[in-house]
Amino acid sequence: MKILHIVILSALFAACSSGWSDEEKKAYLDACNRTSKGQKEYCDCTLEKVMKEAPNPKDAEKVDIDKIANGCLDKIKY
Repeated sequence: MKILHIVILSALFAACSSGWSDEEKKAYLDACNRTSKGQKEYCDCTLEKVMKEAPNPKDAEKVDIDKIANGCLDKIKY
């Protein structure tokens, strides 16, 4: 879960306006895929949930990351 916190913070640095730009989504997914060893479906799932909980990327730090991560665990392939 700590890794997802880092990913969220990385996305926040790219945030400069309300709404998630393509660049912010890409930054989030790139960071997530690096830290989760290429678990694309997991990263897509967490991004979708983060964007739903925080339509403005500046508010992403307020979401319950552990809940989001746990809600996407079924997407991880072992």
